[in-house]
Amino acid sequence: MNCLQAENHFSAHLEDEIDYRTLKSFEAHIEQCERCQREYVLFAQTLTEVEELPHVEPSPNFTTTLHERLADEPRITVPFWKRLVYGFTLPRWAYGALVLVFASSVTYVVYQRELVDSNRERVVTLEQTAQPPEATRTRGTALPSGFAGTGISSQPMQHYVLKQVSYTGVPTQGGL
Repeated sequence: MNCLQAENHFSAHLEDEIDYRTLKSFEAHIEQCERCQREYVLFAQTLTEVEELPHVEPSPNFTTTLHERLADEPRITVPFWKRLVYGFTLPRWAYGALVLVFASSVTYVVYQRELVDSNRERVVTLEQTAQPPEATRTRGTALPSGFAGTGISSQPMQHYVLKQVSYTGVPTQGGL
């Protein structure tokens, strides 16, 4: 534990709200560091003296007097452009996070659009799969001219549904 960490635990140590591991580390540091020993003694003395101060009750019209004085104080209004400029003084990581979210959103939208467009190009429409006239029909399935020799069938795509099969009596919920 270093001096800064020890100073952060002064209050917790005095109030017995420190965990065992931190307590051992704190006490080991205090035993070795004279500066922290002095600071800890001063901190403890200050708290003791503050607790010994007499409790003072405010006057009955303290609150009314305070509100009157606050009402008499001139209010400072900040122009809109200064509030706007203040927004640009926020930490840069916040702007970086906003830019990252925006870029991710744009990339997602563009990528999804490209996927949809590429799937549209791959779909074989019914007009492309129309059978050619009988005179140009060859052996096997007739193909439109763009498909000749490619090995791509002009038959419409068929969709199959695979069912879950269990070879044992134990259900697998689709897993193997």
